[in-house]
Parts: sequence; structure tokens; C-alpha cells
Amino acid sequence: MKIFNSLLLATSLVTGAHAALVEKAVSYQQGGATLEGFHVYDGAVAGKRPAVLVIHQWTGLTEYEKRRSRMLAALGYNVFAADIYGQGIRPQPPEAGKEAGKYKGDRALYRARLTAALVGGDEGVLRGAFSIAPAGRMLRDDGWQPQAAFGTSP
Repeated sequence: MKIFNSLLLATSLVTGAHAALVEKAVSYQQGGATLEGFHVYDGAVAGKRPAVLVIHQWTGLTEYEKRRSRMLAALGYNVFAADIYGQGIRPQPPEAGKEAGKYKGDRALYRARLTAALVGGDEGVLRGAFSIAPAGRMLRDDGWQPQAAFGTSP
């Protein structure tokens, strides 16, 4: 893992010199909750590009996920870091465990939040980037989860 992280960082530093990263907060709704994701891409790249959906750890969408998203964007990806918990909800331990437990215990809510992130609100950040079948497999209850999901976005 350290080797992968080192290679990703080195590659992003080399390619980052040419990158014109465009980043913005994207507000979207799900079930009455306002969520705020983070969208970043290289504005110097024209046309369609591969897309990556980043899901945060148990403390919510933090600077860590944003930094990783920037690194991926510098490599040419269209990246959206989802907000599962909701705008401004960034718990620290032990509250983070309780917040994460809400979604572990309510798979339907977790699926709804992931689906909302894929659609990305009115802006449709990653709309069309993922086909229904991979997203459906990603959201199943049987524990199957891909390491990464890729596609192209408009």
C-alpha cells in the first residue's frame, strides 16, 4: 500500500505541473437531507475522461478525501468525493462510530446516499459515468464491493 501511495503521489506531482485543476463544492439532496460533495477535474483536459467516485471514511468528507481526489484529478480523472452523512456532519471518534453505524444498519439509506452521489444533483457531475449493473453490484447486501469504479463522464 505504501508503494502504491508513493507512486500515486509521485505521478501526481509530475503530471500536476500541467494540471489546471478545477474544484468546487456540489450541494445535492437525498431524502430531505442536504449533502455536499467535492468535484475536481483537470480543466486542461478536453472531452470525456474516466470518472472516479470517492467514498469517505467514518469521519465524513474531510481534507484527506479532497487531497486524494485532487491527486486522481491530476492524473486525468473526473473525480467526485461523495458526502454520505450530510452537509457539515463531520464526527470525530467515538461519535464517528455511531454515525457510521447508522448507515451500516440501514442499507437502504446507504444505497440512497450512494445513488444520490452518482447522480450528483442538478449538475449531474458523474451522470452517465457508471452503468446500472456495476452500481447495482456495488450496492448489494452480500458484501461484494469493487475496489474502484470507473467510467466516462460527459
